[in-house]
Amino acid sequence: MLYDILRPVIKVLLKIVYKVKVTGLDNLPDNDTSYIISGNHVHIWDPVLMAVQIKGRHLHFMAKDVLFKSKFLNWFLHKVYAIPVKREDNDIVAIKTAMKVLKNKEVLGIFPEGTRNMTEDDMLEPKGGLVLLATRMKVPVVPVGIRGEYKFRKPLIINYGKPIYLDEYYGKKLSSQDCIDICKKEIYPEIIRLKEL
Repeated sequence: MLYDILRPVIKVLLKIVYKVKVTGLDNLPDNDTSYIISGNHVHIWDPVLMAVQIKGRHLHFMAKDVLFKSKFLNWFLHKVYAIPVKREDNDIVAIKTAMKVLKNKEVLGIFPEGTRNMTEDDMLEPKGGLVLLATRMKVPVVPVGIRGEYKFRKPLIINYGKPIYLDEYYGKKLSSQDCIDICKKEIYPEIIRLKEL
């Protein structure tokens, strides 16, 4: 309810504050298909920018658990479908929650870097969760590239790419390192390409 009220309002506000340009929305799978949206992460507003573009679906974003510390933020983030994740260890509860989201034909959002990239590198070393969930739940990954500065009336570009299917890895027993390597091989090149468009 709160998510549905805020989405159009925030979308308009973002267009007023920034010069937002969006491409590739036609690449998003149909409403009866579950999938994972995954992109580069440079600013705290990235998940909001990505979420407001998706019509008729709720984007469940995985977010670091420290954001849920205050009572208000804990309440608010749960209302907008954020999933708390303990980044220091394998958070089984978060993984099970994410799997439930995908099983219910919803949309999951993951930043594979696990945190904002404040460096000059294209991408930080990925975590294994993205590939683990995509292969175990047999869902496609929609790569997203975000480019621009979050400054008043500066261009902010978000490009959605074609879904990436990791079906050659379905049913295989993958280690954490396997998942990291697959992400760097199959997902990262497309995210990097999209953010440079």
